[in-house]
Amino acid sequence: MRSSRRRVRLWFGGYRIAEFVGEPAVAVRYEAKMRRRFPGLEVTNEVLPVNADPVDYSPADLHR
Repeated sequence: MRSSRRRVRLWFGGYRIAEFVGEPAVAVRYEAKMRRRFPGLEVTNEVLPVNADPVDYSPADLHR
C-alpha cells in the first residue's frame, strides 16, 4: 500500500521551522505559498512513509 499523504517542511538552515502533512494537491498549494512567503528558505515536499507518525521525529530530522 502506498501513502497518499505528503510532508512539506520549511527549513532555516538545518532547522525545521514548519511542517505540514496532507493530501498531495493541498501539499502542492502549501509548498507554493511557503516558497512565495519565504523565498530565501528551503522548502521540501516528500512522500510521507506509510507507517510514519507525522509528529514522530527522529533526532536526524531535527538537525540536518
